[in-house]
Amino acid sequence: VMEEYLKVRWQEASPSLGPVPTGPSAIARMRLLCMAQVSANSVLKGFDLLVEEDRDILSTEMGRTGCACQSFSRDLVPAEASEPLVGPAFLVYYGPAYLQGLGNDDPTIRLAILAEIYRCARAL
Repeated sequence: VMEEYLKVRWQEASPSLGPVPTGPSAIARMRLLCMAQVSANSVLKGFDLLVEEDRDILSTEMGRTGCACQSFSRDLVPAEASEPLVGPAFLVYYGPAYLQGLGNDDPTIRLAILAEIYRCARAL
């Protein structure tokens, strides 16, 4: 259900963002669209400019469902996100507000900080 919702949100975005994303960062991109709302275009461009390590951590952590025996389609998340997880899936509660309040900040820096939050949480 969540995956279909994300795809519909992408398709209904205005201005159009083009076809629904595919590949290992697809779910992260669609979730960022929903989180960032009016800042989505800037945030998605910032995602493309991230260093690979930060893009990978966002794609992996945002590609987890947090539900036992449930995952997104394997072609839309990194392989690691589809494997049985040892530990929790993380929800950064104020993540949407953090991205929506982008203002004149560089979205790449905000996303790098979000990646670091996920990285540190996973290290715990």
